[in-house]
Amino acid sequence: MIFGWKEISPNDSYQMSHQKPLSLSQTNILQMLYQPIIGVQAESLYEYLANNHRIKQNYYLKHLFSVLGMGIPDFYQARLQLEGIGLLKTFKKKTDYIFKLAEPLKAQDFFENEILRHLLIHQVGEPTYLSFVDFFDESPIDDGGYEDISKSFTDVFHYRPSQEDLEESSSQLPRFQVIKKGQPQLHESQSTFEWNLFVESMSNHFVNRSSLLDISNKETILFLHECYGIDEMDMQNLVLMASDTNTGVLDKQELSQLVRKQYQVIPSQRETQKEFLTTKDKEAEQKENQNLTLQEKQLVEASQMNSPIAFASSVKQQKGGYISNQEKYVIEEVTKKSQLKLEVINILIHYILVIKDNESIHANFAHRIANRWAQNKVRSAVQAIEEVKKSKQEEEERNKQPRQNNYRKPSYTRTEPIPKWAQEGSKNKKDQPMTQKQVLELQERLKRMRESQVGKEGE
Repeated sequence: MIFGWKEISPNDSYQMSHQKPLSLSQTNILQMLYQPIIGVQAESLYEYLANNHRIKQNYYLKHLFSVLGMGIPDFYQARLQLEGIGLLKTFKKKTDYIFKLAEPLKAQDFFENEILRHLLIHQVGEPTYLSFVDFFDESPIDDGGYEDISKSFTDVFHYRPSQEDLEESSSQLPRFQVIKKGQPQLHESQSTFEWNLFVESMSNHFVNRSSLLDISNKETILFLHECYGIDEMDMQNLVLMASDTNTGVLDKQELSQLVRKQYQVIPSQRETQKEFLTTKDKEAEQKENQNLTLQEKQLVEASQMNSPIAFASSVKQQKGGYISNQEKYVIEEVTKKSQLKLEVINILIHYILVIKDNESIHANFAHRIANRWAQNKVRSAVQAIEEVKKSKQEEEERNKQPRQNNYRKPSYTRTEPIPKWAQEGSKNKKDQPMTQKQVLELQERLKRMRESQVGKEGE
């Protein structure tokens, strides 16, 4: 049964059923393929119903009219257009409605639908229609002869979580099923971890070989290696501790927890693998190193071969101190938020502890330097050293400039007006010693005063 617009009231309520927000691809299909046929108001009504409602919750038509700027006749016509094109089904019970949206057809299905294709060509013309066909063409590009230069997850991201974050993540946060498609991959070919050697070394132990070769467990082992710099021998010991002695099955959650605990007390001289470099990267690095002194080259090499925690621990030990848990947290936070390379973070640590001679690594200062280097696109230890030189030069130039004391207040003297009679004869008046005559006169006057006083006492 079809209801006319006169039977619609702004106070009527409605609910949405089984709809989900539109994807970008669906929005493009609606606006480019459906809108020329159903009109702007019908397309706007569909988008609003799809993107701005919760299912099974009551709404009023008057609110919809207000947002879309529609009257009852406009809404009625737009609703009919959506129903006719197959995008909407409407159900009514007294003054309550239920709207069920249907997903728009995929572009290929739309073009293969003879009725919709002819309607679209009639509205926009054949040239525009052909441009739409080209726009939605999903045929793959022929990449024959091209080299895959994509970086792996660990080449780009250097994850250094704090102990508090790790404990909360492993114990409190809910687990969700992750869709494998589009998941970042750890490329074994680009890793410095000798996987085959590691598996063979485990063959003499109780760990089940199939458990090691499990894709999920393998990804976990490679990730922990790349993230924390754990070599094959140490990884073997960790895997043995994290495996069930009865079944030989590896518990990857237990393995991760063991690594996190060891990471907090990792030896200061532990080395991490140098990041994967292509031939072009190595050539660029060699070119940058040409202008460095021998000491600077040694610093670059140390920054590339050590994790930030190990690097900072080594520097603090050379200064006779030790790295605190708070400093570890600061280093992890700066590394995670700035996404600077590990070698750049190490130069930053050297700048704070050695160049600036600070006793500790403080969060505000470290974040300020890391933020500036990130904005200046510092990509390597050599570039970081150049930033340090630049900062030192700017500081020296500032120190050479004369400083003005902006905090000294000018002194003011209050002057009271002096009457003219007090000013006369006062100019150039100086204290002068008494003459002999004046001294005798003063002594005679004092003598008379004493005699006069004695006479009064005798009466």
